[in-house]
Amino acid sequence: MIPRYQKLYVALKLTRNDIASVVEGGLFNDVHRVIRGEELFYIKSFADEAKTQGFPPLPTTALQRYKVAVDLHEHAQKVVKGKVYAPRLLAADPTTEQL
Repeated sequence: MIPRYQKLYVALKLTRNDIASVVEGGLFNDVHRVIRGEELFYIKSFADEAKTQGFPPLPTTALQRYKVAVDLHEHAQKVVKGKVYAPRLLAADPTTEQL
């Protein structure tokens, strides 16, 4: 587990037996891959500034992008049929401070 995300790990009630890692690739967000027992899930946090220096700011805020992502995810769960699977959204909290 990564020390700077300790607050997030405490909120998830992770133990030493659990595995948490940051998935590479997000420019304006962090994605955490968490394995807890038999459970595998991902946590995404949105940021207002890019992690790369010199990248221009987006025209939308982190909160706006968060709300769009949650709305699209919930819509996908309603309309997806057949062999396509939209995973369940475990939690959504726009009031959570950046961790």
